[in-house]
Amino acid sequence: MLTEPQFEHVYIARLEYGVAASKASLILTAALSQQQHRIRRFAFGDILGQADRPISEVLLVTSGLVSMVVDLSDGEQIETAMAGPGVAIGAAAVFGYETWINTAVAQSAGTALSFSVSDISVAARRDTGLQQLLFKSELWLKAQAQQSAACNARHNVRQRVCTWLLLAHDALQEDDLPFTQEFLAHMLGVQRERVSKIAHRLMVDEIVDYRRGHIRIDGSKLEREACECVHVLREHYKRFFA
Repeated sequence: MLTEPQFEHVYIARLEYGVAASKASLILTAALSQQQHRIRRFAFGDILGQADRPISEVLLVTSGLVSMVVDLSDGEQIETAMAGPGVAIGAAAVFGYETWINTAVAQSAGTALSFSVSDISVAARRDTGLQQLLFKSELWLKAQAQQSAACNARHNVRQRVCTWLLLAHDALQEDDLPFTQEFLAHMLGVQRERVSKIAHRLMVDEIVDYRRGHIRIDGSKLEREACECVHVLREHYKRFFA
């Protein structure tokens, strides 16, 4: 049973993401004509942008979740940030940096509004609201990467798992998350066995329920287990997109 204060934290975070996503879509569709964008659908694992390659489009995520990951020489990918509904990826191209720094990979099925770099750059020069949205999207990804560096250095894996699940929950606005333990281990850069042990303990404590490649969470209980980073990042999100 969720207590009133715990429920409030979970509900407010979900509400803020929903409002931000609607607001961002309105800003973009108002600044550009219908002919200047298309709907791009993506599936789990799709590469939406490849590190060190030119940015050919700016994507505003409207549903689903996208990870920004660092590609390592052994083939592993470590997440630095995630982009949920209302967040643009590839926006750096509008500000003069036309190459993907990290790879953008879909964490789940979803959709995005796709704009050519030239069209959205012209629109951003005449529309300060659009320009701010794109700039704040880049700041949001940067804030996550910086917080992730501190989190990896100071917080234990159980805390990091709980924080990651909460942030994904906020963005997807769902308690049933389409992630496997193996995927979670890859994103966090830890051994699969460690994540499996933590997931088992969280199940015993009735914080999550894991079955068939899905993790169902109890957001209120995760709040108590997560590290301070989830609250720091939620505050950043509010400042950027509220």
